[in-house]
Amino acid sequence: GDLKVESSLGEGSEFSFELPVIVTAEEVPLIESQEDDEREAITFNAHLLVAEDNKTNQVLMGMILDDFAITYDIANDGVEAIEMYKTNKYDMVFMDDNMPNMNGIEATKIIRNIEKENQTNSIPVVAVTANALVEDRERFLESGMDEYIPKPYTENDILEVLKKFLR
Repeated sequence: GDLKVESSLGEGSEFSFELPVIVTAEEVPLIESQEDDEREAITFNAHLLVAEDNKTNQVLMGMILDDFAITYDIANDGVEAIEMYKTNKYDMVFMDDNMPNMNGIEATKIIRNIEKENQTNSIPVVAVTANALVEDRERFLESGMDEYIPKPYTENDILEVLKKFLR
């Protein structure tokens, strides 16, 4: 196809494109993969806390968790995550690191201290973050997190972590 742009300084730009397509009256059958069928059959009986300040990322994670019939609460920052953790029971936490008011590492450390004080089992805390360097992963694990998923992630990335900790 073709992509075109017309621009005038101080006036704006106009973008257009042309795609060569073939229109047919013939119906094209939808091909479903076996992997999609297997994934649809997977559900988890779990309630999660998603600590994520970005609304788009909240929606994306929610869509994935909905696909697996998982219930969840959303915290918009680390402070909110701690308060929600104190008043609810969760099976796992997906924790962003770069959040306002309190980052994910600090929130995780507080969660681990609460678990020690109350002598309760540790719940899995999974870092879900754009910090994708090898040393970042190690920093998250050293802070008390159990696993790490770099952004951008896929539904399969989330599924693998869910299987690891919820089965």
